[in-house]
This record gives sequence, C-alpha cells and structure tokens, in this order.
Amino acid sequence: MKVIVIVGTCVSGFAVFEHFYLTGKAAASLERRLAEWKKSHLHTDEQVARVRTIEREYHGRGNPFNPPAHTMEEERAHSETLRNAMHLLHAPVEEPGRSL
Repeated sequence: MKVIVIVGTCVSGFAVFEHFYLTGKAAASLERRLAEWKKSHLHTDEQVARVRTIEREYHGRGNPFNPPAHTMEEERAHSETLRNAMHLLHAPVEEPGRSL
C-alpha cells in the first residue's frame, strides 16, 4: 500500500511540475512574441495588452492537459481579430524560418 501512495505522490508531483513548467514556458514565449510584434506592429501598451488577451483567450495558457482545438473558421476569425487589434490591413508576410 505504501508503494502505491509513493508512486501516486510522485506521479501527481510530476504532473503539477509539468503543468507549471509548461504554462510558464508558454507565457514566456508569448511575451517574447509580443516584444517582437511591438517592434513591428504594435505601437501602444494598450495594443500589446489587447493582443495578449486575445492570444491567451484563443491559445490558452499552455496547459498540457487541456490543449485548445480550433476549427479552420475559428483560426480565420482569430487571425482577423489579431489584424484588427494590430491595425493591419493585410496579413503579415511570413519570413523564412520564422513563424508569425
């Protein structure tokens, strides 16, 4: 019985660690992306905050146990929402080796 409790505790501990590690990694990645976008597309802190909210609502916070799934229509709507928030008339052109 003690072995089951120990194994269960280890698995639970790993799951909690994994959750916080991956959500932190996703948050850091979003902040890096927003910093890049601020240089090229976003002009105010209000725009950055709005895009941060849009991205978190759409992509979630990096929870590995509940990743969001989206339809093509939802992806198109998300892209349109971002373009509007960034005041872009057209979709940005993707540079080779770099994702938007």
